[in-house]
Amino acid sequence: MKARALLKSRKEICVPDWQELCLGESVSILKNAQVIAMGRVKEVSKSGRVLWITTPSQVTEEFIMSDDVTVKISGRA
Repeated sequence: MKARALLKSRKEICVPDWQELCLGESVSILKNAQVIAMGRVKEVSKSGRVLWITTPSQVTEEFIMSDDVTVKISGRA
């Protein structure tokens, strides 16, 4: 949590430990510096290596594994 506290002033915060994500947080998923998915956190596995998000329309759910992707929390002031 200390790393997140230090970065609160930035618009987007990179989250290396997915277990720190809160349900409902708005996130962007990046692979090779390209956004591949966006949505809100629905669930994080106990291992912190798997993440489920709902799309902005909340019609679909995305399953994200931690291999080769970066998660950024969006919309922080």
